[in-house]
Amino acid sequence: MSLMRDITSLKHNRLEPFSASERRCAFTLIEVLSVMGIMMILAGLLLGVTRLVFRVSKEAKARSQLEKVCTALSEYMLVNGSYPGYTGLTTDVTFRDAVSSFLPQGLDADNLRDPWGTAYRYQRGSPQSFTLFSLGADTKSATAEDKADDIQSGR
Repeated sequence: MSLMRDITSLKHNRLEPFSASERRCAFTLIEVLSVMGIMMILAGLLLGVTRLVFRVSKEAKARSQLEKVCTALSEYMLVNGSYPGYTGLTTDVTFRDAVSSFLPQGLDADNLRDPWGTAYRYQRGSPQSFTLFSLGADTKSATAEDKADDIQSGR
């Protein structure tokens, strides 16, 4: 037995590399860094997609609200013979009073704002036409570039 113990101790104290069966299972630094890099790339893609989804959902909500207000304005026109004469913000008292009784349940005329918190804009073209729009995410409408994200509806 002592001979066997001596052979075993010699085997473990040798300077040769371990055989395949004697190697420990572990990850190298390169493997860990590679996995972390892949995870960071995937997280970045996920954040980009999440922002896109939120932007698209806000645009869809704005379009939906614009259509509801356009319907209310059309009902106002059927009753009164023309659209409200005021041109400006939808939070103005004149506009609010004109459409408040025609808005569907869930839309409050006192707080009629787009998903970005800006009041919708109303422009009366003639007694029989109007344009209603949101300034979009950038809340600007000064130049053609700024109008790229504006959401518009009208009759």
